[in-house]
Amino acid sequence: MKALLSSAYMLLTCVTSLQAQSSSDSLSILAQYQKFIQVYTAKDYSQCVNIGSQLQKRLEHPNVLYKLAQCQCQSGLTEQSLALLGQLAVLGLPYQPEENENFQALTTHKNFLKIREQFAQNRQPVQNSSKAFELSDPLLIPEGIAATSQGEQFFIGSLAKNKIASYTPLAGEHDWVASQQDGMFSVLGMKVSKDGQSLWVCSASERDSLNGYSGIFQYDISTGKLRHKYVLDNKTGAHLFNDIVITRKNAVYFTDSKGRQVLTIQPNTNQIVPLLKEVDFIYPNGIAMDEKEENLYVADLTGLTRIELTTGNYYRMATNQVTYLNGIDGLYIYKGTLVAIQDSGNNDDRIIRLYLDKDKKKLAKAQTLQSFHPDFVIPTTGTIVGDEFFYIANSQLRNLNPDGSYTNSEKLKKPLILKLKLSPKI
Repeated sequence: MKALLSSAYMLLTCVTSLQAQSSSDSLSILAQYQKFIQVYTAKDYSQCVNIGSQLQKRLEHPNVLYKLAQCQCQSGLTEQSLALLGQLAVLGLPYQPEENENFQALTTHKNFLKIREQFAQNRQPVQNSSKAFELSDPLLIPEGIAATSQGEQFFIGSLAKNKIASYTPLAGEHDWVASQQDGMFSVLGMKVSKDGQSLWVCSASERDSLNGYSGIFQYDISTGKLRHKYVLDNKTGAHLFNDIVITRKNAVYFTDSKGRQVLTIQPNTNQIVPLLKEVDFIYPNGIAMDEKEENLYVADLTGLTRIELTTGNYYRMATNQVTYLNGIDGLYIYKGTLVAIQDSGNNDDRIIRLYLDKDKKKLAKAQTLQSFHPDFVIPTTGTIVGDEFFYIANSQLRNLNPDGSYTNSEKLKKPLILKLKLSPKI
């Protein structure tokens, strides 16, 4: 879930949610980001460079780097600005610095043309998707999607209506879990268990006295009945269970975006506990587990973290200057690679495939599978069926307010599910 707005807005949202909680390194980073945005907005370029240079060492988010490059240029630091723009261009960002007045001083520089050309190449659309199916309700605001192993049945969750819809190619769509059934909150990430018997659902509330409540719901797929329900309240802090993975033995791991942790459910006590107490993520979101069930991959605002389930060791994934790893929402494993739905912070969403080195500590290659689709309105999550990736193309999250009301509801479109063939390794 992209926290209603862009990656940049998500950072500011995190500052607000963290300020009510205990002091931490994450809070320090986010507070520093907030100050950076303030001086950038005020056009205090000298302060912007000072704060941004410090922030860059801790949060290499494209939104931060692009704004820092602008402030460097405005402060007369043209070489530093060009170098940072060049770094962003190599990583595949689609910016247009030639249209930004803050880079006016660079337009005659000999290296600027080459950088412009790289950015222009990054903006070339990659179109590999086709329509899978469409749902009827424009007010659904879907965020999570899951499917049975052969794609006989799809499940689509609604943020706005606190329900789960079912779609089958033969029978079409119907409500599978009715609105607020079983105490369901807004529906986020979902997964079908490896044995195909259960649907596991992340759900969270941001409304009234229940703001910060979150739960994991397990449903029997054959009957549609609730098997188990695990809920955390907001008494010791806010929670937002965002996405989930399940092992073959039905052990579950899920991200808590507001709680800044990866959580699991103890099989003997049914208690929700942190997987790694010492790790403090910044809005953890997508989560994936490799085929051998040895490693978890967790996306947060700073990038990707790999967690070894056997040892508890964890590693920040190095980009190796292949691409950027920020802004990832849905995250999936496919034949030893990662498939991700990603937002650069510039409203240019894309679907990428990430190839890891043999030690699984840094990227080896990156492949854009889809970018600049005309129907994209904040794509969020997907599900892999065989060799195809099905995903929500137009969640329209920005039209849903925290109180459950809509903005410009008359302009909302029917939810569209696209699919693409996962191409061979490059």
